[in-house]
Amino acid sequence: MAFKIKTARTISVPDERHVMESMARMRRDMGVHAKALWVLIGSVITVAIVAGGIYFVNAQAEQTAKGSFQQATQLYMNRPLSDTDAALSHVRQSVELLRSVLEDHPKTSSAPPAMHLLGNALAVLGDHEGAIATYQKFLEEYPSSGPLSALVRQRLAYAHLNQGDFQRAERVFETILTIDKAPNKDLALLELGSLGEQQNQSESAMSRYQELIKGYPHSIYLSEASSKVSLLGGGSSAVESPLPTSTVVESDLPDESTASP
Repeated sequence: MAFKIKTARTISVPDERHVMESMARMRRDMGVHAKALWVLIGSVITVAIVAGGIYFVNAQAEQTAKGSFQQATQLYMNRPLSDTDAALSHVRQSVELLRSVLEDHPKTSSAPPAMHLLGNALAVLGDHEGAIATYQKFLEEYPSSGPLSALVRQRLAYAHLNQGDFQRAERVFETILTIDKAPNKDLALLELGSLGEQQNQSESAMSRYQELIKGYPHSIYLSEASSKVSLLGGGSSAVESPLPTSTVVESDLPDESTASP
């Protein structure tokens, strides 16, 4: 019986130089990864600082614009109507504040109402061309058809009327009727009826008044529309309604200087 003698396997011991090179490569790789990690962390911190700075600047701009707008509104609304010179002085100060809001902080939430009020203030000062330009700029920069847009269009129409441009005023009042949530549709219908009368278009005028009566039974203009229909020979088609409520904010009703003739 023959026996085979097994030879022991030789275990290869890594060469010391190879081990050192491997460790060196590992350290280099770790250094590269660590550097990339620190670069990433630094970038995140930088972005956070920049974002925080932008937020702080925007918050400051919002606060400043809001303060200027509130001051301008107080000057405009609380002008002494019994003293013409003092009233105009208040309005001029209001104009300066509103312009500062629009020039220095055009992206703030106070900018749209500031532009609306600026147009109103210019109209009070008799600058109807400036008012028209301001209202048109508002409609270009803020094209959404919200309630404020409808009120701006109302003021724009009155500015056209003050310049004797009945056709443009009529077109603007017509656009108010196309805005779903417009709070002044009844007033637009009343003014369209009045414009029809002034242009000897009795049937068109009566149609507008009747549309107001049927569509807005709680309008504060119901009585006036009913009287107009009676005068035009349409009889009394209005039904008396209890406690009619206004659809237009008092501050947005036309001033005496901007009311239609």
